[in-house]
Amino acid sequence: MTGDGHAIIRAWLWVLLATLLFAIMFTIPKFLDGSVAAVQVAFFRYCAGFLTIVPVFLMRRKSIRRERHPITGYGFHILRALMGSLSVVAIAYAVVEIPLANAQAINMTSGMFAAIFAVLVLRERLNRFGTAAIFISLAGAVVVAEPRLDAGSQWLSFGALAALASAVAWGVDSITLKY
Repeated sequence: MTGDGHAIIRAWLWVLLATLLFAIMFTIPKFLDGSVAAVQVAFFRYCAGFLTIVPVFLMRRKSIRRERHPITGYGFHILRALMGSLSVVAIAYAVVEIPLANAQAINMTSGMFAAIFAVLVLRERLNRFGTAAIFISLAGAVVVAEPRLDAGSQWLSFGALAALASAVAWGVDSITLKY
């Protein structure tokens, strides 16, 4: 196998690991059934992330630019951290309040919000395939979550609003990475 083949396999293994960790991250609050507050779940998640990234940061700190412009420097990193934190807290709350499938279906519209924000903020162009992907994503979320608008519906709940807030925040978080 060539060097490129090893790189592709290594990349796929990282994707599989990330998928496993995301699955665990999203299901743990459901198993805790509200006994741990969403803010605590987010706190421990970010502590683990911080401890994971510090060694990498310390090894590469000389290559990191130290801009202090409020938008492109630390301010933008703070915005990203706030949006990521809001996303995690909101989805941790949502998965306890509404069925996991509904919370995940609503949260998976984050790509739709990222695309919309990329057009509005980053001035990216959206072609017909991108537009179709947005509508397919939205339709898929609706099909999976099976919304009902009756009196007992969980679509008209704080849990559903939290899942939507998570999706919007994750969309903003995604475009800050691109920026």
